[in-house]
Amino acid sequence: MQAVRVLANILNFGECPEKSTDIIRSSSLPTLLITIIKNLMKSDLVPVCIELMSELMYATALLSKHCYSKEIGIEPIYMKHMIPMFVPLIQSSTNKHVMLAVIKSIGVFVCQAQITPVRMQNFYKECMN
Repeated sequence: MQAVRVLANILNFGECPEKSTDIIRSSSLPTLLITIIKNLMKSDLVPVCIELMSELMYATALLSKHCYSKEIGIEPIYMKHMIPMFVPLIQSSTNKHVMLAVIKSIGVFVCQAQITPVRMQNFYKECMN
């Protein structure tokens, strides 16, 4: 668990002067983070891991900012896997950390989507469902 917490802190607060060695530029990182979040949601240790899952969720949303482009919009991996996770979390969670992380994450995605609203119509449809 401590390793996952360190990863969340690196993603949230870390800086790397060289672009070639920056962990945020890794193409497999979003997939791995989303898998970790899904596994934490399914685990029996959810009460213990709630704050950690919240930190990872927000870190993953912030990571999406590095992958955003005006031609594509929000990276499809976030659209396909991250956004559908929000609804069950909002419905099932009574923890304020999870609710705050979901709201912050949605805010990050909405800010990106409003840059190119025509291309991001699928995002808005997904949020309405």
